[in-house]
Amino acid sequence: MPYSLGIWARGFAHGLTRPGRLRRTGFTLTVFGLWSVIRIVVALGRAVDHVLFPAFRRRAIERPVFVVGSPRSGTTFLHGLLALDEARFSSLRLYETLLPSIALCRLVEIGGAVDRRLGRPLGRAAVAIQRRVFGGWQGIHETALARHEEPEGLWALRMMTPAVYLLFPFFDELPELSSLEAVRGDRARRAAIRFYVGSLRRHLYLADRRTPGRTLLVKTVLFPSRLRAVCSALPDIRFVQLVRDPRRTIPSALSMLTAPWKAHSPRMVGATPETRMFANVLLDGIAAYAAARDRTPAERWLTLSFEDLVADPGATVERVYDFLGLVSDSALNERRERAAEEARRTTRAHSYSLADFGLSAADIEDAASRAMFESVHRGAS
Repeated sequence: MPYSLGIWARGFAHGLTRPGRLRRTGFTLTVFGLWSVIRIVVALGRAVDHVLFPAFRRRAIERPVFVVGSPRSGTTFLHGLLALDEARFSSLRLYETLLPSIALCRLVEIGGAVDRRLGRPLGRAAVAIQRRVFGGWQGIHETALARHEEPEGLWALRMMTPAVYLLFPFFDELPELSSLEAVRGDRARRAAIRFYVGSLRRHLYLADRRTPGRTLLVKTVLFPSRLRAVCSALPDIRFVQLVRDPRRTIPSALSMLTAPWKAHSPRMVGATPETRMFANVLLDGIAAYAAARDRTPAERWLTLSFEDLVADPGATVERVYDFLGLVSDSALNERRERAAEEARRTTRAHSYSLADFGLSAADIEDAASRAMFESVHRGAS
């Protein structure tokens, strides 16, 4: 908690020195209030877990599967297709990442059941809130409390993720947000990893109530910021990496990640130093993936291309199943085909260019280094 509050205090103080501070102050204080309430509720819920559900601590996380890649490289699409296999895989939903407590999630489930009997008044209210909160990502990254989502919220609760730059776009002043290794203090890092792994154990414990023994399936795009620490905590982790030309992913990712800035720091949107620094964080992630792939046994790392996934989702999923030593069935394949077709119909085309953010193809190649730039393409071959 002291580390998290320190980030808030520093981010708030730096925000007061920038243009538009009145708008940013109101926004930041509102978010801080919500974050503080959630942190307190989560702390109480996790304490209750140890009393009512102590067996969760013994739930092993065996050979988890992490779908990784740069933002906008197809990870959400592939993860969604894999998550349809609910007999084998279990993935966190967004509300689980915001309320990582067995007791709290059970209350959500019970509340949801009661709400459905009453005609879903709370459900409709939740949809309205979701549209307002996540409206800036509509058509870019569909988000809802009950949808499968990457567990970035677990790190946001600790204020140890590059996602905090969505609130505090002060890269020089808060460099430790870009990497867990840059966090000052071993104690804070160890506490964050314990919180993360404990949350995953809680999720699997809850999942066992429906189908025991499922494998944890995680999708994450900001994973490079804590890659080494999580690999140490989960030594038999398996990776499915999607790669895509960074000249395409970077502008698309910046468009998504800087959307919240329009609410509190609109002067930082577009071709600004802040977006260039965010691009550097994403490019550092590409380099981190390449380095991790080189030091990970081949049987634990599968690299796929975005283009292959889009061209033939079924064949790509089959490659993942072969890699994991699994066999799919016809009914599941048909569900995936319908899901892929639905995704094609509902996905809207968006036009982003590097120039929109004051960048060029040469900037991307130079930042990633030409050798790294080429390795991204070799990895999928």
